[in-house]
Amino acid sequence: MPRGLAVLDDLIEDVRAIEARLTELKRALAPLSLLADSQPRVTRAASANAAAERPAKKRRRRKRIVMSADARAFRKKQGQYMGAVKGLSAANRAKVKKVRAVEGYDAALKLATSLKPDKAK
Repeated sequence: MPRGLAVLDDLIEDVRAIEARLTELKRALAPLSLLADSQPRVTRAASANAAAERPAKKRRRRKRIVMSADARAFRKKQGQYMGAVKGLSAANRAKVKKVRAVEGYDAALKLATSLKPDKAK
């Protein structure tokens, strides 16, 4: 038997196996299709109309945090410090933390930015 016919016979056999499996699946899923048919279908237009009829949700207002200028400046400095320390190695981070404990955020921020590796790529 020529090789091409053997391949063709294999393909036909595979197609028949797939068709048999599909028939089994249809038989197994038949009860679910009966359930789906009994449920009312909601179209996009119907759901859009229902959404339009619903009252709009009231937005809760967020309470604005009252903060003094000094506290806001401190938070800003603290955020800058945390961002500068983030990319440092553990050893350099320890150095910067010591400087912060002794001299404060300004000196620590200055040191951290000087220790940070350049990203000149």
